[in-house]
Amino acid sequence: MSTLPSDPAAGDLEMAAENARLRAEIERLEQLIAERGARTLSTNERGEAAGNEAYYAAFFENSPNDLFVLDVCEDGRFVFEQVNPMVTKSTGYTRDMLVGKTPQQALTPANSSRLAEKYRECVETRQRIEYEVAGVAPIGEVVRRTVLVPIIDAAGNVHKILGTSTDLTVLRRTEQALFQAQKMEAVGQLTRGFAHDFNNLLTTIIGNLEMLIGRMRGARERTLVGAALQAAERGADLTSRLLAFARRQPLQPEPINLNQALANLADMLRSALGGLISVEIELTPGAPAALVDSKHLELALLNLAINARDAMPDGGTLRITTSRETVGPPFRLEHPPAGDYVVISVADTGAGIAPELLGRIFEPFFTTKEPGRGSGLGLSQALGFVQQSGGGITVDSSPGQGTTVRLYLPPAQEKASETRIAKIASPVGSSISARPLSVLLVDDDAGVRDVTAALIESLGHRVIRADTGMAALDILAQGADFDAAVIDYAMPGMNGVELAERVRERRAELPILFITGFTEPDRVNGLHALGIVLHKPFKAADLATKLAQITGFSAHAAGQP
Repeated sequence: MSTLPSDPAAGDLEMAAENARLRAEIERLEQLIAERGARTLSTNERGEAAGNEAYYAAFFENSPNDLFVLDVCEDGRFVFEQVNPMVTKSTGYTRDMLVGKTPQQALTPANSSRLAEKYRECVETRQRIEYEVAGVAPIGEVVRRTVLVPIIDAAGNVHKILGTSTDLTVLRRTEQALFQAQKMEAVGQLTRGFAHDFNNLLTTIIGNLEMLIGRMRGARERTLVGAALQAAERGADLTSRLLAFARRQPLQPEPINLNQALANLADMLRSALGGLISVEIELTPGAPAALVDSKHLELALLNLAINARDAMPDGGTLRITTSRETVGPPFRLEHPPAGDYVVISVADTGAGIAPELLGRIFEPFFTTKEPGRGSGLGLSQALGFVQQSGGGITVDSSPGQGTTVRLYLPPAQEKASETRIAKIASPVGSSISARPLSVLLVDDDAGVRDVTAALIESLGHRVIRADTGMAALDILAQGADFDAAVIDYAMPGMNGVELAERVRERRAELPILFITGFTEPDRVNGLHALGIVLHKPFKAADLATKLAQITGFSAHAAGQP
């Protein structure tokens, strides 16, 4: 039994409203019937329609692309009416998370606002809309290309939107990595091209300044020349760090006990970082040795520590740890290849790095520091070093949360020695200091040739100069006798290797020292088979050491004491 309203007037209003609702529902049903067709379908036609619906349902559920249907509400809202399984697979959004909800209810604010604009554009233009958008989904950052198609009813209104999306995340990451690789390679080629000539200039500058400062008697003059010498040496260091970024520095990898190396480095780091920063070192017992160049590893760690110090001007904590890790395929250019690694993690509690800057931190000369606080080469040098060593780098950082840099280094197959044993060991000051030597010097650069000759002569030796390989062979053909040859690698007409091979045909036992401004392993490695290599720019002490080594080995090879 129904309950009648106590107020007759109110009852009349309710009845009128109910009648209006019923009339609207009847009109909607009549319109739906009109859309399906004015005539009654035959049994065959009904079967064909059911088959088509099953076909489209199968296509919708099994499509390799994301498919979704949006209901366009009269109040302007959009509601997810249907999504296929591929949406869940490619984004992480389940049907329960989407169906029956508006974009504002289901998606992040940034995503929903961008997508709502596209949905409105599709409704207003009544045209196919195509767009690409990057956003955050439950599985992480995704990039998708979407096509929206308006579904227009019999009244001419857009009452639904059919959407299909293609996942472009991997493609865009690959394109970005390729672009970054091409940019870094271009910078690397520029660096390698300029480094050779710049090293020749620095060799001339440093050598002349060294000889000049040794002859100065006044303190003021020695100070001025000393400042110029320090500036030239900083230029040499800058070139070395650029070549490290370009992965063209000469490395001498050896098994290194990382736990021992970090323990030895701890005191230096604490001294360099100051009293406001606490240095904590946590070492994994039994961590395998890493196959790296110890000198460049120390430089990379020092650069990272200085970056951390600058990110913590008011103090904080620098934590360095070691571990072992197995990684899968890389997602970014700087990441290590898949495999097993020994990992050094350098974490600070500093200001962190903004997300929009993380993609640029490995570019040479790019820095987030204020002017005068850094060259922007620390991370690029570290990246070049670890990649040339066969590893990689990862960086995790966010503003206010600090930064963690992980160096992935290849493990050594043999145990690390407690002390380093040089493959070629010859004490400085062997036969070279016992008597004056006759040295053949060959270099096409007049400035380098003059300063190298002056340095050799300052050691008490006699020098015969030649500016080309053919000129050197003519000197040897005249019967001149030499104790050693100092040969530049890059010379026109006949390079240093070709000259050395011709020299060895005449004087198989003649010790050879190559000097070169190149550092590419594929070039330098070929020199070691014929002699010892000295890289430009060099100082007098470096030249004296190498001359001692080649003459010492020559005496040993000849069976002399």
